[in-house]
Amino acid sequence: MTRPDVIRPFVEQAIKAFLKLDEVVVWDDGTIPISAGSTVVRVVLLEGPFDHAMVRFWAPVLQGIETTPEGQAIVAMELLAETLDNEQIAFAIRIVSAQADFLDGELSKTFGGKVTTPPGPAHPAPEGSGAKTPVKAASGQPPASDQGQAPAAAPADEETPGYI
Repeated sequence: MTRPDVIRPFVEQAIKAFLKLDEVVVWDDGTIPISAGSTVVRVVLLEGPFDHAMVRFWAPVLQGIETTPEGQAIVAMELLAETLDNEQIAFAIRIVSAQADFLDGELSKTFGGKVTTPPGPAHPAPEGSGAKTPVKAASGQPPASDQGQAPAAAPADEETPGYI
């Protein structure tokens, strides 16, 4: 078992507590998606340097930007998983979601590109992060590979309380 696999139950439990959920949606690639405003924060566990597990919190901001090699802008934060507590996980989700939701409109004015549309399924993040755009729960399948690629757009079909 790798270090990320050992840490996964703790991270999932912390996210369940923060989002007040019974179960956590996990995409096939292990990503935990959390809808926040105009984006989806992706929580990914990975093997870091020196055999330390890391948790990456990232959210796409814009897609189709011609001035970047990858064609996109993201907001990301990586933390050492072995020293995390529930409050740090909640803080990382709040910071990444608020920044991604705020920066999409600002950066699109300067660099062009399209604001990312949340794929589904994903969890709604609770109030209090500072994200500004209300969203509805997304349905449908997540992209087959969501590592740095534009997420598939899915229709929002039901309103869910707790979005930020």
